[in-house]
Amino acid sequence: MKQKLGLACTLVGDPKVLLLDEPGVGVDPISRRELWQMVHELAGDGMLILWSTSYLDEAEQCRDVLLMNEGKLLYQGEPTALTQTMAGRSFLVSSPQENNRRLLQRALKLPQVSDGVIQGKSVRLILKKDARIEEVQQHGDMPPLQVADTAPRFEDAFIDLLGGAGTAESPLGAIIHRVDGSKEETVIEAQSLTKKFGDFAATDHVDFQVKRGEIFGLLGPNGAGKSTTFKMMCGLLVPTSGKALVLGMDLKVSSGKARQHLGYMAQKFSLYGNLSVEQNLRFSPASMACAAGRKMKKSPG
Repeated sequence: MKQKLGLACTLVGDPKVLLLDEPGVGVDPISRRELWQMVHELAGDGMLILWSTSYLDEAEQCRDVLLMNEGKLLYQGEPTALTQTMAGRSFLVSSPQENNRRLLQRALKLPQVSDGVIQGKSVRLILKKDARIEEVQQHGDMPPLQVADTAPRFEDAFIDLLGGAGTAESPLGAIIHRVDGSKEETVIEAQSLTKKFGDFAATDHVDFQVKRGEIFGLLGPNGAGKSTTFKMMCGLLVPTSGKALVLGMDLKVSSGKARQHLGYMAQKFSLYGNLSVEQNLRFSPASMACAAGRKMKKSPG
């Protein structure tokens, strides 16, 4: 609503040119669609619109795009024209012998691969120009692969313009410890989780389970109850009814012990504005008394 109100205020002066500086940031999909409908109507009436964004799905909706990186112009033209240059270079691969994370790590080290990402039950690979998927399949470091063609995306072309994903390992790897346990173990669970504010039900009998190693998506527009659910799962809100469990511990009963196993990045206020970057990095894990915090305390400097 804030973005739509801001746009309405801007239009009061009946401008001929409209400059929108990342209006889609922090906007849920439904509101973003409504915002785009408004912008398309304005463009149809003859208004010139410049929309800046870091979301490539938004850029695809523009008639012309200017792709920039580090102050340099990489491409100017129609999004579809750039996407079409990636035809025949996008594949979905999987292996019955290896999980997707390990498979992606292997693939990104191959000279034929420009980029890769886990997509559902497969790994999406983007090959470099003139590379063949058979070369990937036959490489000695790869397990037997199941391969399927997939349509290229605008994002594929952009990453390829940047030179690919690269093979360097993240410096965070040194301080992030591996977690042991069974993949079938339930580590997060909501049981009929309900939170009411007066007569208003922010969440109403929500049930879900998250297994170890899963990336679980909680999707919904603004006001759907996502943040309320997160706060109950972290012990920051007490449920009206139901249970929030972390490693089998009920946050109503053992909130302190359960929170030691959680890392929580809030929608807002995850950083302390009066602290420097290094101070934020040191304070947050140290306050949780976690292994990463202990490692950072021992690090030089």
